[in-house]
Amino acid sequence: MRRLMIELSAKDEQIASLTRQIEQLNLSLSENHKETQRIVSELSLTIKKLSKQLYGSRSEKLTKLRVKKKEDIVQEPSAEPAAAQQQQGPAEPQPAVEKAKQTKPERREYQGIEERVIVLEPLEETTGARLLREEEIIRYSYIAPKVIRTIYKRQIYGNGDNVITAPFPSHLIERCSADNSLLSAIIINKFCYHLPIQRQLEMFKNLGIDWPKSTINSWVTRIINMLDPLFAELEKQVIRSPYLNIDETSIPILIKGERKTKKGYIWGFVSPGTRLMSFKYDQGSRSGKVLEKTLESYTGTIQSDGYPAYKGLCKDKGRKKIRRIACLAHIRRDFYESEPADPRAREGLEFISRLYSVEKECYNPDLPPGERMTEEQIREHRLIHSVPILKEFYRWLQRNSSDESVLPKSSFGKAVAYALNEFPYLIGFLRNGSFRIDNNAAERAMRAPVLGRKNYMFCGEHAGGKRAAQIYSLIASCKMNDIDPYEYLNDILGRLMDHNHTKLYQLLPNKWTSSKMEITQEEIF
Repeated sequence: MRRLMIELSAKDEQIASLTRQIEQLNLSLSENHKETQRIVSELSLTIKKLSKQLYGSRSEKLTKLRVKKKEDIVQEPSAEPAAAQQQQGPAEPQPAVEKAKQTKPERREYQGIEERVIVLEPLEETTGARLLREEEIIRYSYIAPKVIRTIYKRQIYGNGDNVITAPFPSHLIERCSADNSLLSAIIINKFCYHLPIQRQLEMFKNLGIDWPKSTINSWVTRIINMLDPLFAELEKQVIRSPYLNIDETSIPILIKGERKTKKGYIWGFVSPGTRLMSFKYDQGSRSGKVLEKTLESYTGTIQSDGYPAYKGLCKDKGRKKIRRIACLAHIRRDFYESEPADPRAREGLEFISRLYSVEKECYNPDLPPGERMTEEQIREHRLIHSVPILKEFYRWLQRNSSDESVLPKSSFGKAVAYALNEFPYLIGFLRNGSFRIDNNAAERAMRAPVLGRKNYMFCGEHAGGKRAAQIYSLIASCKMNDIDPYEYLNDILGRLMDHNHTKLYQLLPNKWTSSKMEITQEEIF
């Protein structure tokens, strides 16, 4: 009997052990199932994102829910019996709903273009006829580009031992058959309109000129090298700004002797106050050392995404203090991309949309310049309207961060974590009315290198990357000042050699329009 009891006890222990193993197995299977579901969800989200990149809209604007107005509410048909309706008598006729008239959009007027007027007279005799009215239509014509060969013939005279002659026009490049207008066109076509040199050569062939590619490349290289002092002055003026927008993007570099391109990086520094921008290429590195070197003596506020290199600038105690502001657009992007997988992201997008609504009130482009808010008024407006939204948004982030149903590795969980990490930096835009809520100024400026690398594929060597960064700086600064890059570069190439190099800032795009008209000979020399 005792032996039987011992065997039963052993069996009970075995059953208990097997039960525990089964429970652990079920727990493991449950965890594996959750992980599988997470992976499936992430892969589904990735497929949706890639499909949207291929076929969908690029905009990240949040679709607003339309609030029904009282006059928009349509009455439902009555559910009363037909007999009851007959007792009430025939229904009164309802007035017909008139469709809103579609107004024809106003004709666009383009300023600054050449205009010619052609008067069309009737073929019949009009002697003695009275002019009733005049009608007009507008057609825009296109004149194909052409290359003109200009021949300078100077006359040489002799008066005894004295030789009298006129000098040839000055030129940045000796023994170069292309003048400043052609050199400017080649450079602007490549770096502003993203036409590779090979495509431009085909265009020149159609115009009757067959230049070697090596010749064109040599011209571009030499011109950009000659502009190096102007690029240095541009970077110096940008770094002086107390508020900078910074971003970086990749650019392919082909090193001689290597078959594959190397991923290099180009950094962009935007100065909204001076309307200037400087691109920096330093051996194609994305290391924080590039930032430390460029901003070695900088004191002020920078705005960027959450890349650790930017945060490192603010933590270095041996340097002068640099404050950083986060970018709300990057926070929004994570919630926008996670919304298809987790509907809770929609609520986060609503908070962000409300913040942008306040910003639109602060920077209303539809108002005349004299009626727009000053920096101090913007600061006060944000404190009244943005701060309550930010507080509510922060509490919402904390709730979702501690919610066990929000998986940390899910796209929504990552969006919440990123927003919480960036939140202490995000609220920095409240300090000054000139600070923006996002880093879109730098994001917009980085489009030029991105479009360029899709067209000309790569830059040759690190020197090619540096030259691309330099010319992109001038073009981006021209766009910030609403200047035609070709007109600017063509003018600068003709004036650079004779200009006082201690006053190169006068030739930068933010000074060029006024300096072109007002700089006197005394100021130059």
